[in-house]
Parts: sequence; structure tokens; C-alpha cells
Amino acid sequence: MPMATLIFNPATETPTVVELTQGVTRIGRNEQNDVILHDSSVSSFHAELTLLNDGSLSLKDLNSTQGSFVNGSRIDQVVLKAGDHLMFSCVEAKVAPAHEELGERWKPKLEMLAQAVRAVSSSH
Repeated sequence: MPMATLIFNPATETPTVVELTQGVTRIGRNEQNDVILHDSSVSSFHAELTLLNDGSLSLKDLNSTQGSFVNGSRIDQVVLKAGDHLMFSCVEAKVAPAHEELGERWKPKLEMLAQAVRAVSSSH
């Protein structure tokens, strides 16, 4: 069961919802990451999110070139809270509670993401 949710491009008509279900989730441009951001300004291995034992979520920048930002401030490592606005270089995301009502328009995105995760998992 997911403990946290990231919403990439939250202000757009087609946000991407990523449910965090594992201890460490790596974010970056390289295909070996758990969340792949196809933006040339994002480092190959940009940042990692860690679900902590108390249910909170930690963000750590992996010495990325352009940096990771939380609510406008560049960070090395920080514990996040629901509503925090993140920037991985130019890619925007928002932290939402796992059970936040995402609305009908996001259900297809969640289903597509689940299918993609299953496909990637079965190929390893």
C-alpha cells in the first residue's frame, strides 16, 4: 500500500501521478531509475525519495547539476510534508497524501502507471 504520492506537472491538464510504495525511489533521466524524467536538465541520477519507518518521506539530492528544490529552496536532504512543491531542475512535482482525492481525470493515469510498473517489474 502506498504511503505517499508525487504528482508531476500538477498544474497541467495531464499530471502524472506516482505512488511511492517502496523504501527508496530513485529519480533521474537514466533508465535505471524508478521514476524516469525525460528532461535534458535533469541529472542521470538526480534525487532519491525514502519512505521512513514513521511514514514520513525524505528527499535527498544526489549531487545533481541543476539541484533539487522544495518550496523554492535548494536542498541537500529534507523531510517532506503533504503540499510541498518540488522541483527537479525544471520538472515540477507536488507531494500529496496517498489517499488524497485525485479526481476522476487522474484515474486513467494511475491505471497506466500501474501497468507500466508491472511491465518493468516483470522484465527484471
